[in-house]
Amino acid sequence: VPPAERDAVADWVLANKARLPLTPDGKAPTRKNAGAWTGYAPVELVAPYARGDTERTWRLFQIMHPAVMQAGMGAAYDVERQMLPILMANEREGIRADLGALERDVAGYTRWMGAVEDWLRQRLNSQGLNFDADADVAEALTRCGVVTEWKQTATGRPSVSKMNLHPDQFSDKAVAAALGWRNRAKTCLTMFMEPWRAQAGRRGGRISCDWNQVAGENGGTRTGRPSTRNPNFLNISKSFEDRNDGYAHPAHIAGLPDLPHVRRYILPDEGHVLNGRDFSGQELRVFAHFEQGDLLRQYAANPKLDVHAYVGERIAALTGQTLPRGNIKVLNFQAIYGGGVPAAAKVLRCSLEQARQFKAFHDSALPGRRILADALSLILRGNSAVRT
Repeated sequence: VPPAERDAVADWVLANKARLPLTPDGKAPTRKNAGAWTGYAPVELVAPYARGDTERTWRLFQIMHPAVMQAGMGAAYDVERQMLPILMANEREGIRADLGALERDVAGYTRWMGAVEDWLRQRLNSQGLNFDADADVAEALTRCGVVTEWKQTATGRPSVSKMNLHPDQFSDKAVAAALGWRNRAKTCLTMFMEPWRAQAGRRGGRISCDWNQVAGENGGTRTGRPSTRNPNFLNISKSFEDRNDGYAHPAHIAGLPDLPHVRRYILPDEGHVLNGRDFSGQELRVFAHFEQGDLLRQYAANPKLDVHAYVGERIAALTGQTLPRGNIKVLNFQAIYGGGVPAAAKVLRCSLEQARQFKAFHDSALPGRRILADALSLILRGNSAVRT
């Protein structure tokens, strides 16, 4: 943006900030964020700015659209254009949220989180312990002998992340369960429940997010998968049980509720219902399509195939080894998304030798995966494109 266009609006916003409203999150105008108040500036200042935006967009389109068409991506580009007005309408209209339940549960779970923290402080003999200070939590667990073996962060400190601090490492399982509940409740409150309640309160019971349709300076994914912000609507846990992370509800704390099922705060519009739709194991179905092997034939014979059970049966038939279903799921999805022996050992919580053996079993059950992976690597090393 030419400085004359940018500075004229920013100068006006800063000169008039005393009579301009704060942003919804309470921020006042600064030169860095002045663009948020562009709509309040006089039209004669905003018009050149708006014309510049459309002119630059048009010129970029004239340069880039022929390249998109030449690469055979015209249809994909049209899909993105068709999605844009849908996402914009969703941002404006939002969806209904159960404001009453949010207000009740934010207060309730905040109280319970405080009670669990107090229980942990007493158990760890650590009055005043800040559970958001990782180093302090690690020190308390070490001092009390609850955790004696640690995985390290990149800076050499004990890691208290969920991936690196498993309940199996705790000598006191009651502490492991209580800390697990507290950390998950904190995530539910700060990432979902509190932002949703605040926005629903301002908007008469409706909430919406900013959609990142493509990767940009404010977010988005390299793969083109939509993502959200302000607030987050994605990666909301369906359940905290049976997730292969060792979590168990701390039933020793009397009356403690289960962790919140955050999806229940989303309501359909009046006179409507919400239906769940999802592709069943789409990653493995896509793999089967490109592999063109036995798994594809299995899907053709039985579109409702339980692929994890099938792979487990194949492993048992070929190797005589029966692996837990949870391990099979880990190996199946690692085979699609990538991850070597160390990554498998970390998720499966086993030795490197065991992980190497598990992956060998998996390759014997799905031999086409290795062939397809090698073919894709060859294409990429040749700086060629993968077309779907």
